[in-house]
Amino acid sequence: MDEQLPEERPSLMMPVAWVLVAMVVAAVCVVAVGVTGASSESAGVAASNFAAMPLGFVCSGASAAVVVHFLVKRGPMRMVAPLGCGCLGGVGLLAGLFVFYAAIWPSL
Repeated sequence: MDEQLPEERPSLMMPVAWVLVAMVVAAVCVVAVGVTGASSESAGVAASNFAAMPLGFVCSGASAAVVVHFLVKRGPMRMVAPLGCGCLGGVGLLAGLFVFYAAIWPSL
């Protein structure tokens, strides 16, 4: 009698940690940009440029961690995908912000 054991599901620790860190970093970035931008418009632009990379990193990484949790059971991809997507998301948000401030902001 060969008993089949149910497959062990991956822990929720990684996606929960990514989401919690993303919430904290997002709150800190939003407050920092808001406080800085309230005193000076150019300081707010500079603060948003500094906040874009970490904000894009944690939001993209958290999204990838949640998706990977459901799609990948085990292996190194569970760690590499959120980090890679986080780096790509940080650079993408920073590039989008530069385009916004260079092309759209002056015409407002």
